Amino acid sequence: MKNFTLYPALVLFCFLTGKSFSQSNTPNLFYNNGDIVYVQSGGVLHVQGDVVNTSGGSSAFTNNGLLNVEGDFTNNGTFKTDGSVGEGTVRFVGNGTMAGSTTTGVQTISGSMSTAGTASFYNLVIDRGASGQVVALNTNVTVAGSLVWNGSSTTASTYTPSSFPTTLGSSTMMQIRGSTPTGNGIIQTYIGTADQELYISNGAPTAIAGYKALGWGVGTSSADQSVQTRGARGVGLGGLSREIWQTGQYYVYPLSTSTHTYNPIKFNFTAVASTSSNKIRGMFCDGGGGAVGSISKSLSTHCDFSGIPTAAVPTLSRLDNNGYNLYYTNPCATSHKNWMVFDNLPSGGGYWSFDGSVTNTYHVELYPNDMTFTAAGIAKNNVRALKYHNGAAGSSDISFDPSSVDWGSQIENVQNLPNDLFTYTGFTTGTGACSSNYTTGIPGGIYSGFSHFQAAGASATHGNALPVKLIALNADPMNNSYIRVSWATASEESNKGFEVMRSSDGTNFTNIGWVDGNGTTDEQHNYSFNDNTVLPNITYYYMLNQVDVDGRGTETYVVSAEISDGPSVAISNLMPNPTSGRTRLVISTTDNQTVSVRFYDILGKVVLSSENNQISYGTNTLDFDLSILQDATYTVSIKLGSKVYSKKIVVVK
Repeated sequence: MKNFTLYPALVLFCFLTGKSFSQSNTPNLFYNNGDIVYVQSGGVLHVQGDVVNTSGGSSAFTNNGLLNVEGDFTNNGTFKTDGSVGEGTVRFVGNGTMAGSTTTGVQTISGSMSTAGTASFYNLVIDRGASGQVVALNTNVTVAGSLVWNGSSTTASTYTPSSFPTTLGSSTMMQIRGSTPTGNGIIQTYIGTADQELYISNGAPTAIAGYKALGWGVGTSSADQSVQTRGARGVGLGGLSREIWQTGQYYVYPLSTSTHTYNPIKFNFTAVASTSSNKIRGMFCDGGGGAVGSISKSLSTHCDFSGIPTAAVPTLSRLDNNGYNLYYTNPCATSHKNWMVFDNLPSGGGYWSFDGSVTNTYHVELYPNDMTFTAAGIAKNNVRALKYHNGAAGSSDISFDPSSVDWGSQIENVQNLPNDLFTYTGFTTGTGACSSNYTTGIPGGIYSGFSHFQAAGASATHGNALPVKLIALNADPMNNSYIRVSWATASEESNKGFEVMRSSDGTNFTNIGWVDGNGTTDEQHNYSFNDNTVLPNITYYYMLNQVDVDGRGTETYVVSAEISDGPSVAISNLMPNPTSGRTRLVISTTDNQTVSVRFYDILGKVVLSSENNQISYGTNTLDFDLSILQDATYTVSIKLGSKVYSKKIVVVK
């Protein structure tokens, strides 16, 4: 038996022949059949050809240093790294014409490489000489340390190239048959129709590093520096798997297919199933358009809002039903409400498919590089990652099997509507998104469990915000004879005008008048409309339908007022409004009254109150300190005797 130990800075270019290291007359082959090979920490073994470690005799290959491979790699024996005693790196460096004994330009990994501790990689580095050159898996592969592109400059969770000898960087060492490795290469998890799994068993977020930069909508034609899956739904255990152990960190899956090139995805977890055993597997699938993976507008009939807090349900009665829709006060832009509509679906482009424990919760970011949204475009509109709901309507997700499940008509609800819906939706231009909660991708979540993911956007008819920024809307009884509806705008875009809508039950509204708008303007404008056809002791509800010049309409929130056949009462708007601290209310009455004022947040919770204030004949002023409240829009309920009136106040610090 021959034992080979390579000491620090010892470089061996292997044109080895002899009893234990040759196979017939095949050149450039490192063939171990029954011997012990040991590469010490700091040592370098460079093979200008294939590496074969057989199961014969006492074959054992311990790599605590650096093994450079220019050809194919096959292991049928023991191939391991002694824990953290060294670099434990295998680096694929073949160029485009000489690498691989089976397919020119393709380096393959075969044999047994999925048993942690005895037959697996520690650090696996892809450092091919040109873009698009492939390292193909002919077996399942486990990487216990880090997967890295560009072995000379990238630092990952367990990989520090500076620990190698200084001679490693010399031109003689780095030249591979006349070319220099540049950090390129594709890891292909299939050969033909046989799919394999690449499993990164290290749960650190940086266990994958050096992948192609993330970006979406760029139409890239290159899948270099990525993990390429076959693009077929249902590939058994094929694809890229990662252990996920940490919350609050981004885990990237740099996925691609040969058809749709680079389409990475990343997750940020709010809860993980386990901090030591939580494998999540993913792939990219080529389905799209009319094929598997398409999303149609039939989703709208299955929109599930069962998770909305009970106190908020009454304000959610107006849904547009053209996708994944909601009309609500934006928690990140509280001076106005937003439509959150996703009816502009991509044509083709594929989709992401993942499986893992249903107890994981997370938000996701998509980076589609080959998706085309409809002609309306997504400028000034919102975009969002939608998730297929794998379960009955209104139920939790169940265990997901991508080999048997296609995109259906139902999409996943978010964990906390409406806040999650706004928080994890991206805006292509302008303001309004809670942008600190995601980075540069198309966000979605919070979701639980795993299934398919796809992107959607708002069409030009359903932008991310009202075209008119409304800063006040009030209804006030005037001299117990009519009701004045008044409102103000901070800005307007293509605003033709306002339909004044009235209801006596708060649900069924009728158009009772029209007020012209001011087109496009950045100046504040004040409007009013007098409703002279009201009867005493009936509460009337009012809202506006803001109409664009092209005829599209957007409805506002609702206010109410009533006149009385008893004492006359006039209640002013809260002034100032918006406010950063103090505000006041002026009440004029012809009788002594008791008044209580309560401030409600968007979930219907009382956040401030002033009870049983005594007011008398004439003008009365009530002052309020709102400095303790967070930036938001609040509903103010004013109970005067047996009557209740409603106002709005915006707090902006």
